Amino acid sequence: KSCHRVFRAKAPSVLPKSLYGNQITAQIAVMHYFHGITMGRITEMTGISLGTLIDIFHRLRRYFEPLMEALKNAYRQDPVKHADETSWRNDGQSGYAWLFCTALISIFLFRNTRSSSVPKSVLGQEGLPGVLVVDRYNGYNKLPLKLQYCYAHLLRDLEKLGKDFPDEEEVRSFTAILIPLLSEAMHLQSQKISDEEYYRKAQKLSKEILKVCRSPAR
Repeated sequence: KSCHRVFRAKAPSVLPKSLYGNQITAQIAVMHYFHGITMGRITEMTGISLGTLIDIFHRLRRYFEPLMEALKNAYRQDPVKHADETSWRNDGQSGYAWLFCTALISIFLFRNTRSSSVPKSVLGQEGLPGVLVVDRYNGYNKLPLKLQYCYAHLLRDLEKLGKDFPDEEEVRSFTAILIPLLSEAMHLQSQKISDEEYYRKAQKLSKEILKVCRSPAR
């Protein structure tokens, strides 16, 4: 007041050259990417134009992009990793949404290809610890770690096998024994038992499943 000059304080932690503050920026990001609310609906709810929303999300991408390598490295070292892909339309073009996840990490990639180059870009070329749980798509076959086929997919195949050959005694016997074993294996993790008991049961189930699969068949 005394010096007759104007001073503008810099608000802490505000993104530079941003029309909207951190709170609304974080809120719309959570609405869209966490809760799946469409950008059109967010525009209606907030009054922020579609173009501005897209600009905000592109800005956030630039800030978070350096974290992608750190997420990939953490994903690679986890003892149990999952990977899956599904068809995805983006701006009218056919493509694929890829998911690479652990119990704590989820990495989504949107690509216009289903080739093995996508999982290779995440898992790299060097040998990795643990296993990768997949659905038997051959794009994962040459990755540098052990594969574990998803029991849910195997179970669906067995159920289909039983429906396709209802009059085959050998098929009925095979599916009648193996389906309960796979189902028990799938639900083993949800049981409230000690680690020692879990591994004992898992080893017993593994032996029984292998015995059924390796038994003589016509």
